[in-house]
Amino acid sequence: MNIQSNSRIAAAAIMGWLFTLYVQHDYAKWRIAGRDAFLSYQANRYDTKMFGPHASSVIAFIVLAVIIFGVYEVAAAVVYKILAATLAPKAQATPNLPPS
Repeated sequence: MNIQSNSRIAAAAIMGWLFTLYVQHDYAKWRIAGRDAFLSYQANRYDTKMFGPHASSVIAFIVLAVIIFGVYEVAAAVVYKILAATLAPKAQATPNLPPS
């Protein structure tokens, strides 16, 4: 695999790890608050956000998807630059010279 493929895989892994940390933090927060607080929050959320028109939420999710894709592309480019900078000196240190 080339450096660009590796950087995309690394960026996806880093973003997945960050999302896992976010979900774990949310679980820990509700574990501390307790079952009644969680159920009360979910009932309020259902009453205020799940009931009603959803056209604006569809547009919001499209915008969110574009933003997440942009963040992924930026992360992949940053990881690519880091990998290229660390692996390029090794490639230049042993040039392929024709035999004399």
